[in-house]
Amino acid sequence: MARERMVTRTVATVEYVCMTVNVNTRQVEDITVSIPSGMTMTEKARQKAISDALPQTNTLVQISSETVKEILYGMTEDDFIKYAKVLPPRTKAEFETE
Repeated sequence: MARERMVTRTVATVEYVCMTVNVNTRQVEDITVSIPSGMTMTEKARQKAISDALPQTNTLVQISSETVKEILYGMTEDDFIKYAKVLPPRTKAEFETE
């Protein structure tokens, strides 16, 4: 039996351990937040993404640590074709910037 063809993508996700304060209980809590492609964001965008991922009752005080994890995602080629969006052809300039 032939091996089923797969379409794969490795996504680097950054897990941040954040020191937060719960504004209701006034307790300090460490919360882990995962942000896809966190290392490519600007500092302002990263802070916003982390704050948005925290519970509404918690306020970010500081980032205690960060760990980059690579996760391999995949699906069969048939599923990819079924669910993928058709894009316009790339231009020559797009190929040169990659």
